[in-house]
Amino acid sequence: MNRKKILTGLVSVFFPQRCACCGRVIVPSALFCPECLAALPKTVYERSAVGGFLCSAALLYEEPYSTALKRFKFHSKPGGLQGFAFLTVKAARERFEGKDFDAVTCVPMTRLAVLKRGYNQSEELARACAKLMALPFEPVLEKYRSNAPQRTLNRSQRAKNVRGVFRIRKSHGVTGKRYLLIDDVITTGSTLGECARVLKTGGCSEVCCAVLCTTPE
Repeated sequence: MNRKKILTGLVSVFFPQRCACCGRVIVPSALFCPECLAALPKTVYERSAVGGFLCSAALLYEEPYSTALKRFKFHSKPGGLQGFAFLTVKAARERFEGKDFDAVTCVPMTRLAVLKRGYNQSEELARACAKLMALPFEPVLEKYRSNAPQRTLNRSQRAKNVRGVFRIRKSHGVTGKRYLLIDDVITTGSTLGECARVLKTGGCSEVCCAVLCTTPE
């Protein structure tokens, strides 16, 4: 047995592959357990972010997916990342069939928020999606002002809360580019809409959005 096979075996013992949805241990080559795979939605959920930007969603934000997303988002549990990326890309390709994107980007967090959590779940998801789509990942947006958590606000408050907190990084040129903008979940579409608006104002030719989950409208 060569060194690579030994290392792979040790990784599978100490860090077993787990189902993206329920967290059960599965075979290393799988993304989901058989039960969760059979229960996955057969349709793509279509949403629009504020401003009319089209958005695809793979799952409804309900059990077991809501718990799986919270585990990924708040508890440093990246084990479901590849499964989540697969679903997000699958939905985006169906929703935006025929569209060509130049790059993938994501909804940013403030530096302080990233330091506190240790990672930006939307960036992790976007990077994995970009790899699956054979596209570059470009972190062109930055969140330079802190604001209240969106989950604590109603619909009208959310739109005001995100206004003016994002901007395009000075080191990135976006003029004429077509972006797929990734986030983990869409609720009212205010955050995605504001990020897309900033990209369009900055010169992007097209912005479409893709998320893993959508709350029921």
